[in-house]
Amino acid sequence: MAGNLEFIKSKTLTSSASELLVTDCFNQGYDVYKILITKDERSATGYGELRFLDSGGSELIGANYDVASLNIYSSSGSSERKYTNQTYFRDALNYQGTNSADGGGIEIMVFNPDDSSSYTFLTSQASTHYTGQFLTMAKSIGVYTNAETVYGIKWYPQSGTINGTNISVYGVK
Repeated sequence: MAGNLEFIKSKTLTSSASELLVTDCFNQGYDVYKILITKDERSATGYGELRFLDSGGSELIGANYDVASLNIYSSSGSSERKYTNQTYFRDALNYQGTNSADGGGIEIMVFNPDDSSSYTFLTSQASTHYTGQFLTMAKSIGVYTNAETVYGIKWYPQSGTINGTNISVYGVK
């Protein structure tokens, strides 16, 4: 894969909210997009969840999300998670703490969202400090199994609220 990144869009959330929508960040003429999520603060521990959006900013909620992840904990080994036919990318995108010292970083690569005749794939990797207790990392793969154009993402916590986050989207040349 080539390595030049072209900035497309960023969104910053500085107050408490249940979700952050990044609309119209795909369909920019790239086969691959890179999403960076930094400073992911939450009111409760848990995974970050992701769902794709259509051209109008509505969620693509059909049971078309498959995901597998490997979570590694500095305190207790690792765990695998596998889900098929879900309505979102479940438990796949990081295990976070609840304050700014816990928030690590998440890198998501999205493949083929502009191609209406192909599934949309993703890979992700993330690191965090779990609420002052131990370090964690996660690597995930996923596929949205409906061949349609994807235009954006919805980022939201498994429970509680997002108290602050930054999301940047780049096209990969």
